[in-house]
Amino acid sequence: MSLGSLPAALSFILEGTRGLRIFDYGDENVFRDLWLNALESDHPSINGENSEMSAPEQQILIIGNDPPSDAFAHLPESLRGINFCSHFTATSWLAAWKVKFPKAKAAIAVIDHRETDLATGTACGLQTILGARNPSAQAIIPRATVQNAPSLTSICQWLHDSAKDTSRETAPHHRELLKTTIWNALTSDRERHHAISNVLGASLLAEEVGGKTSVPVQPFLRALVEACGIRAKSPGGQESWMPAQLQYKLPAAALIDDMSDLWSDFVQGALGRSVPLRTCEKGKFADEMKELPTRLTKALEDETRRTLDTSDLFPTPAGETATADFVLFLDLRLHLDDKFRAALSKVGWLLLQSERNLSWLEKGRERLESDLRRFADTTQPARPENPNDPEETLLPRLLSLIDPTLPIVIFSSTHSTDLSDPFRDYGNIITTFRKPVLSGLNASWAQMVKELRANFASAMEQASRIIETRRLIRGACDK
Repeated sequence: MSLGSLPAALSFILEGTRGLRIFDYGDENVFRDLWLNALESDHPSINGENSEMSAPEQQILIIGNDPPSDAFAHLPESLRGINFCSHFTATSWLAAWKVKFPKAKAAIAVIDHRETDLATGTACGLQTILGARNPSAQAIIPRATVQNAPSLTSICQWLHDSAKDTSRETAPHHRELLKTTIWNALTSDRERHHAISNVLGASLLAEEVGGKTSVPVQPFLRALVEACGIRAKSPGGQESWMPAQLQYKLPAAALIDDMSDLWSDFVQGALGRSVPLRTCEKGKFADEMKELPTRLTKALEDETRRTLDTSDLFPTPAGETATADFVLFLDLRLHLDDKFRAALSKVGWLLLQSERNLSWLEKGRERLESDLRRFADTTQPARPENPNDPEETLLPRLLSLIDPTLPIVIFSSTHSTDLSDPFRDYGNIITTFRKPVLSGLNASWAQMVKELRANFASAMEQASRIIETRRLIRGACDK
């Protein structure tokens, strides 16, 4: 029997069983209602029908474990390749539901047609917990189970046994075990730029500053992390993270990030809606950035210019003017190809051969020259073996040398000292604020937000002082 026909077949066989509901997890409406309704209420509407999930006589069979095939098909290009589906299995939902409603009395079984040993990652860990029993042979997570490749007999036996089971509350320490398993799976790959933890951090922070992200997976992520006890502020009405005394000192901002479709909501909200934010056009990051070395070369060849404006970083749309005074938020891991790296190396050589005063290079010229030689060779691996000279630092170092009065905030998900050490001698590169590390966070989100907000204010204070110097220098040169 195919998985697609199983819900109908079970409904036919078990028709008339009192209090029994059967849901097809592969149905988009069921999937959506379970995550967005059933984690908000113990009497949710699922597929158009009300379910009393607090009632002891309610029994539910969820057929299938994987989300619908196109549940996350309409993601922006920057998020493709991230495995969202593994975090939104029926097993994950059941675990989240038991955490959110520990006293609910409905008996729920996930029916997975696959063998147990085929489960991996989060699903495997959660199935182990959901299937564990205490010395008295009672399930430690009451009235919940995952059945792999079951026979009709075993399903009927579970229905018989769960009907007689005396419901009890899920123990607090068992709920914490489920929460930790879910959270660790979401945040374990924080050093991978294109990881779900990066998406999660952007979504949570955007809500803190009133941003409205439009990524399709965001409502499901919110439901999952709120079940883990982490709740961001509701969108709308929040004040910016920009200290009031800096509102007029930072006239504009720019963001270079290959996930800017996601992170621009947070950056704009944190700065305040009155501060214009320039970034790449949605879906065109690679196309716009591949011409960046050419734009920087033109800026260098113009001997009358000593500062950059936004037109040197992005194509300027028709009808818009370039901005001269701004703070640049720059992600380190842009995942651009080796041709970009080689072109950027040529910009570096042109800069070193120019007559510009490269004040930041009193100690680091040899290091930069070595990096430029290595990056110019496209036959070398994309990531150098020496971790103390990571290629991700080349772009901010070059921008800092081209324009020493441009405040550059390193806006990265990595907290590795190997990536911040090369900036030590660059006076206009700010490393105070970074994207959050969510691993091990558990329920201390409010404290993390407080620290991030303070770090953001500190970074903007540094940026405002650099812009003030920038204006003074420009004024002196204009006289």
